[in-house]
Amino acid sequence: MLSFTETLQGVHTGNVKATLWAASIYSLTCATYSLFFQWRIRQWKSIWGTPLYTGVKTWASDNSISEQEYKAKTLYTYSVEDSVYEGNRLSPWVFVVSHNARSLLHQQLKGVTYNSQGQVKVFYSPRVPHKSYLILPGFGGMLMTLIMGGLPIILYFLKYGF
Repeated sequence: MLSFTETLQGVHTGNVKATLWAASIYSLTCATYSLFFQWRIRQWKSIWGTPLYTGVKTWASDNSISEQEYKAKTLYTYSVEDSVYEGNRLSPWVFVVSHNARSLLHQQLKGVTYNSQGQVKVFYSPRVPHKSYLILPGFGGMLMTLIMGGLPIILYFLKYGF
C-alpha cells in the first residue's frame, strides 16, 4: 500500500500503480457516501400526494431521433404539517437514456406506488420536508453501488497484493 505522499507524487508523475490506488480510494469513498445517502433516504417518512405529471420527456434533442436523449419527469404535490410542497424528483437514481432505451424509463416509472384514489406515495425527509422522491433506493441499487465502489480496490489488491 502506498502512503499519501507516495500516492500524490506517483499520480503527479503518471505512475500507474499510484493512479489506480488513488482512483480506487476515490471510488470507495464515493460509494460509501452514496450508500449512506441511500440508506438515509430509506428511513424517510411517506405520505400520499397528488400527481400532476408523470412521464418520459425529451431531455436533450438533436435533429435525428437516434441522437435524442430522454429522462423521466414527474411533478406532484403533498402536504406535511399543514404546509403544501411540490416535488419533481422521481428517484435518487437519475437516468438519461437514448431513444432506443426509453423503455427503461417506463420501467422505472412502474416503481411509483399509487393508491385506489390515484394518489402517489411520496417519501419525504422528516427534517427537510421539501425534499422528496416517489421511489426509494432499492437494495439492488445499493448492492450495485457497493460492487461498483469496491470493485476497483479489489482489482488493485488482486494485481498488486496487500
